[in-house]
Amino acid sequence: MSLGADCVLRDPVRTEVLLEYLAKYRSKYRNLAVRPDQGAPSYDFAGAQVVPHEHRLARLNKAIHLAPQEIELLRLLHRSIDKVVPYPVLYSEIFSQRFAGDTANSRVLLAKLSSSFRKLGIDLRSYVEVIPKSGYLYSRRARRATRD
Repeated sequence: MSLGADCVLRDPVRTEVLLEYLAKYRSKYRNLAVRPDQGAPSYDFAGAQVVPHEHRLARLNKAIHLAPQEIELLRLLHRSIDKVVPYPVLYSEIFSQRFAGDTANSRVLLAKLSSSFRKLGIDLRSYVEVIPKSGYLYSRRARRATRD
């Protein structure tokens, strides 16, 4: 039996190699302006309405403006309801860098986002749980707030 190209076994893709490649690719195109997707639909998150293309968070008659990284964190959490969003994914998607074990940037961003939600009268931390050494977990139902 002769082996053709389609019969050769290949090594599985390693996550850290793929993340490093993506970080290199993003750094190359970092200067290109990223515009919010005008067709991105609004969605509910922890009792507030997120309007991604306007970088706006609204509840009742109040609305506030969010930074692009806050919107991106909300998007990642919303897409992964009841699943942990791992730190390597957070750092790759939000900060365009490889996760090296230091969670300071993500903690600061979560604190900033929590402050934004607090302005609308919502305790975000009762919806978003920090899973030590893993990442963040968003649940639609509020639970008792935990602090790290």
